[in-house]
Amino acid sequence: VNAASEIRVTTPAGTDVTFSARGRKAFAEDGDIRYPGEWSDLPVGEVRISPVVGTANGTIAFDGTMDLVERSVIPKTPVQVTVRDGLAAEVRGSKEAAMLRGIIRKGEELARNKDLPAYEKNARNLGELGIGINPSARIVGNLIEDEKVCGTAHFAIGYDYDNDANAFIHLDCLVLRPSIWADGKLIIKDGRLRE
Repeated sequence: VNAASEIRVTTPAGTDVTFSARGRKAFAEDGDIRYPGEWSDLPVGEVRISPVVGTANGTIAFDGTMDLVERSVIPKTPVQVTVRDGLAAEVRGSKEAAMLRGIIRKGEELARNKDLPAYEKNARNLGELGIGINPSARIVGNLIEDEKVCGTAHFAIGYDYDNDANAFIHLDCLVLRPSIWADGKLIIKDGRLRE
């Protein structure tokens, strides 16, 4: 993904989203924190990249663990998010969708109260694509491990790691069995990394 100009992600649950990654650098969370200022989650095992702001379009169907601030949940039915011009325009589904909409609204409200219109807009920003690469990680209902499971993918709504879409929230949500293309080359098929 590091050299890709365009990335597309699909899943059996209904995800089909495309975004530009032109000029972005991917970050591998591999646990190497030998130098001052570096950090890492535990367990390690993801590659992530920030979509170019305003370029993501399509649908994301969250069918795996969702980070809803107070707790992680696994939705009983997929939460459907329509992304237009880089922003989560619609969130549909059952109670987990309502919870996600509520947290997005809180992020917007906090920004509005602090008179930060860019932060308010970016509470709906598609800020990250993460790809799990840890073969020992398992789905346990805690996103910090679940997002590392080899062959999964997650998207974040809110701020990005390139610091050009600041927001008060960053909500990682998982999709299962993704197929991912980088500039038209299939790199993951149905959750299996390709050689």
